[in-house]
Amino acid sequence: MNAPAWLEKQRDVARQTFDRLPLPTRRDVDWQRFDIRKLKLDKVSEPALTEKLSGKTGNGVIFCDMATAIAKHGDLVKEYLGKGIAADEPNKFNALHVSRLNTGAFLYVPRDVKVTAPLEILYTLTGASGFPHTLVVIEQIGRAHV
Repeated sequence: MNAPAWLEKQRDVARQTFDRLPLPTRRDVDWQRFDIRKLKLDKVSEPALTEKLSGKTGNGVIFCDMATAIAKHGDLVKEYLGKGIAADEPNKFNALHVSRLNTGAFLYVPRDVKVTAPLEILYTLTGASGFPHTLVVIEQIGRAHV
């Protein structure tokens, strides 16, 4: 995906954050039952991934793959995806996810619109593990919820 400058900047911040943060240890509550030594972070690569989206939309609902969303609805995506990682992010793996984000799905439901038909996203990973990101924005009166 050809990424806009704002997304590349966000990925760079996430990469720097990932590099700066230490690996969690078993002293960290979230990782007490996971042996981090089995992770092969040097083997993580760009995903070989396809996404399949299905479902009917209308009334201003946007449901598409992330590349299309960034290309056609970049300002809207940036408003929500652009907040994906803070400079002081404490979680190493959140930073890794954002640093490799390059695919996924986007659903936007405008204020006062109801989606009654089911929508489905199917990710198929082949080969190396990937980092798809699903961004769902549902606006309500007065503000949006992500």
